Amino acid sequence: MRKIINIVLILALLTGLCVPALAAAPVFTDVSSDKWYYTWVTKAAQQGWVSGVGDGRFDPEGSVTFAQFALMLDRALYPDDIDSQPAGAQWWVAGCEVAAKHGLFPITDMAIRDNWPAVANTPIEREQMAQMMYNALVDKGIKLPSYEEYSAAAKRIADIADVDNYVAVTTCYTIGLLNGNDSGNFAPRAPMTRAQACVVLCNIYGYVTGDVTGGTTPGQPVDPVDPVDPVDPVQPDVPRPAGAVGGRYDVNSYDVPADSNKDGWITETEVQAVLDQLRVEYPTGSHWGETTRYPGRPDGKGMGPASACEGFANLVSDRIFGTLPYYTVTLEETRVGDIMIDKQANHRNIVLNDYGMATYKGQVYAEQYYTTNGNAYGETVRWDRLDRYSEWPTGVGNTRILSRYPK
Repeated sequence: MRKIINIVLILALLTGLCVPALAAAPVFTDVSSDKWYYTWVTKAAQQGWVSGVGDGRFDPEGSVTFAQFALMLDRALYPDDIDSQPAGAQWWVAGCEVAAKHGLFPITDMAIRDNWPAVANTPIEREQMAQMMYNALVDKGIKLPSYEEYSAAAKRIADIADVDNYVAVTTCYTIGLLNGNDSGNFAPRAPMTRAQACVVLCNIYGYVTGDVTGGTTPGQPVDPVDPVDPVDPVQPDVPRPAGAVGGRYDVNSYDVPADSNKDGWITETEVQAVLDQLRVEYPTGSHWGETTRYPGRPDGKGMGPASACEGFANLVSDRIFGTLPYYTVTLEETRVGDIMIDKQANHRNIVLNDYGMATYKGQVYAEQYYTTNGNAYGETVRWDRLDRYSEWPTGVGNTRILSRYPK
């Protein structure tokens, strides 16, 4: 009897040692091997990024919510964080907290935390899905396509004019994370399906880690890219040049186009040089209407994409200050290049002179300023609007001036 018991125990131990390294993917009754999404659904389920909906079904055509996609990305790209996140009273909160920690929600309906309860469990649109993937690439420090590269990819998207998250969508197209339908459309407002989620999860996981798990078609993987090279945070001492505004910024942390010699200081002469170039590119009278859109910087940093007057102001600001952060200043602290936001008039522009020092066509206008505007005077660009500082609506709620000079 004792021998029989010992044999049973030994068999039990041997069985426990024979657990496979990767659990077999569940078999879904509604995901047969002849379906286009079979490879990706199987792989995503095998990796533990997705699961079924019950009764042995996966529901490949079902919609995906913001919270569900956040959790999927967490499991694929941030497994340690999501595993250590304490469970809350509501299942979706933990996944959203990890996603927010890594900056996956900017420029989506989940960008404002107060909106989470109302938005988290609603279907995510395809373009916002692309935005979350783009944000993950930025968070991971992955090299992104150039403006020329993603602009070329935009030509492959038949309905690109309908896309709001322009940079995110075109970037994902450029590096092969996304594709359109047979008609060449991306369908940005369409809800994302569970099958589509598996495809993009496999693609972005392979692109970020180099462990390629799928591509646009089975057997055609996407190539991973090299991560951004580390930089030396130490910068040599450089004397403050004449005309420098504000403090010195870290040249290894920020991309500032106006700082032509990359010494970490920004002078108003350098700012004016950028503005002179923009005057040539966008002369007074050139078209910039309500629907004209600035797509934002390719790296997703800076002031971000926008249309109409806000888009033009963001473009000018990014061409000067690049990735430097903004902060609010008083009217008396206004300098050339600052963004003036007049909520009362629903307008924003770039101020072209320091406070009280407006010079236009050789004449000095005391206590006045002039600006450059997009979507002004019949949907055009203007470089000569003149206003009095005393007329600035300082008492209007949310009316403010943003500066990006380093503190």
